[in-house]
Amino acid sequence: MNQFLEKMGFKPVDRVLITHIDDMGFCHAANVATEACLSGGSASCASVIVNAGWFLEAAHMAQHNLSWDIGVHLTLTAEYSLYRWPALSSRDAGTGLVDRQGYLWHTREDAIRHVTEEAARGEMRAQIDTALAAG
Repeated sequence: MNQFLEKMGFKPVDRVLITHIDDMGFCHAANVATEACLSGGSASCASVIVNAGWFLEAAHMAQHNLSWDIGVHLTLTAEYSLYRWPALSSRDAGTGLVDRQGYLWHTREDAIRHVTEEAARGEMRAQIDTALAAG
């Protein structure tokens, strides 16, 4: 049996469904839907994109619902053509972390090609630190 399920009190014969909501903070509608699902019990946990446009609202919701299980959705890309988000650690294209407009790369392939390991670590640390600072 999975040791984590056992620690939560489940038996080997129990079936467990964990419903995870991805991309909280992406937009207002995603935040409202996440709030409804977590509060209503139809979802177990969520992850928030810290550098997306509606992160502050998501953080506010989480601060008022401390029982929610919310993690950080670490991201080094912003795949949408008309809705982009910046890096939190640097807007300098010279770091390889962002494109010429100062936003994260559109594709995984672009990120792999341009982002250094050091820049990726710094950006992920900045996203985690921002989430922690927001409460």
